[in-house]
Amino acid sequence: MTPQDALVRFRDTAALWNIRQARGAEVVDAAVEALLAGVDGQWLAVVAGVSAHAPEPELREAVQNAFAELGLPWHPEGSLDALEAVLHALAARTAAGELHPRELARWAHRSIGHDRLPAAEQLVLLDDRYDYGPDDASVDAEVLAWARALTGSR
Repeated sequence: MTPQDALVRFRDTAALWNIRQARGAEVVDAAVEALLAGVDGQWLAVVAGVSAHAPEPELREAVQNAFAELGLPWHPEGSLDALEAVLHALAARTAAGELHPRELARWAHRSIGHDRLPAAEQLVLLDDRYDYGPDDASVDAEVLAWARALTGSR
C-alpha cells in the first residue's frame, strides 16, 4: 500500500467512524496501516496506539489532532460536511468495485435524504429509481458513472 493510499484509507475510515458507520478499532487499524506504509505523524501514532477499550472521547481527540497534523479536514459529528466526506469515501469504494452501486444509493437516501446535500441529490433520486424501475442494471451504471465523476472531482 502506498503512503497516499494508506492516508486515504485512514481519512475515509475516520469519516465513517465520525458518523458511527465504522468502529473505533477500524480507525486504529487504518492508522497502523498508514504508519506501516510510511505516513509520518505523532498524532497518527497516538491513534494507532489507542486501546480498543479506550473511551470514545479519547480516540476522537487523537483522530482530530491527527487530521490537523496531516492537513486533513475534520468535520463536526453529524454535520452535512461530515456526511459529504463519507459520500466521497463511499463513492470511491463504489468506483473501485468495493461497494455495489445500489448500496451507495441506498446509503445516500437513508443517511442524507432529499434536498439536504446538493452533491448527493442525483444519487438519492437514483435510489428512488431502483424502487420503481424494472432495469436495475441501467440504474447501477448511472450510479457508477456518478460515483466515478464525484471521485474524479475530489
